[in-house]
Amino acid sequence: MIPILNNSGTSTSERILLREDAECCICLSSYEDGVELSALPCNHHFHSTCITKWLRMHANCPLCKYNILKGSEN
Repeated sequence: MIPILNNSGTSTSERILLREDAECCICLSSYEDGVELSALPCNHHFHSTCITKWLRMHANCPLCKYNILKGSEN
C-alpha cells in the first residue's frame, strides 16, 4: 500500500493501487513502498516531486486534462 497525500499535504488512508496505476505517468517510474504521492482533484496520483514540477509548467492533469485552475476538464 502506498500513502496518498491530499492537497493539504496531510496523509490520507493508504490504498492499494491497481497494476495500471502503479507507475507515475510523468516519469514512468514505478511507485515504491513509502514513496510520497500527491493526488489531484480528479483523483489521479503522481510522485509529489513530479506533479509539482508539472504544475509549474501546466495547469492541467497530465492524464485527463482536468484544469486545476478552473476545476473542469479541458
